[in-house]
Amino acid sequence: MSEQIRLTDSEVTTKVNTAGEPTIVMDVEVPDNEKWLIYDNALAVIKFRDGSNDDISPASDIIFGYITPGEDFAEKLDKTGYGFYARNTANEQYDDEKNAKGRLEIDDGGIVLNEQDRLIVRLDSPDVIDISNCIVEINDVKKGTM
Repeated sequence: MSEQIRLTDSEVTTKVNTAGEPTIVMDVEVPDNEKWLIYDNALAVIKFRDGSNDDISPASDIIFGYITPGEDFAEKLDKTGYGFYARNTANEQYDDEKNAKGRLEIDDGGIVLNEQDRLIVRLDSPDVIDISNCIVEINDVKKGTM
C-alpha cells in the first residue's frame, strides 16, 4: 500500500526560507529501524504560500534531495520549477489528467531511504513562505521496517 510524507508528519522539521537563497524548508529523517522507498514518478502535491496566503512566484525552483548519515551535502533527486504548482490547486494536482508535471523524476525507478537518511526539500524563491499556510505532500511512498 502506498503511503505519504507530509509537511505535518512527526518526522518532519520545517524552516522558513530566506528570499533569494536556496533554503531547506522541509527536512524528513527516516526513523530508526525503518526504510522508505520513494518510487519514480511519485506525485508531489505542493502549495507554497506567503504571509498573505498567496502563491509564491512561479519562477521559484524546488529541489528534492537526500542526505545520508555523516554527509554534509544533499544528493539531488529532482529539480522542478514552481510554475505547475502555482497554476494548479492542490485538488487539480491530484488529477491524473493534469499532474504529469507534478511527479518526481527519480533515476533507477526510485530511491530507498534507510534509517537516519534524510529527505530534503529546498526552495529557491524571491518570496518568503509562511510555512503554516503551505502544503507539501509526497505520495507513492512505501514505508517498512528493516
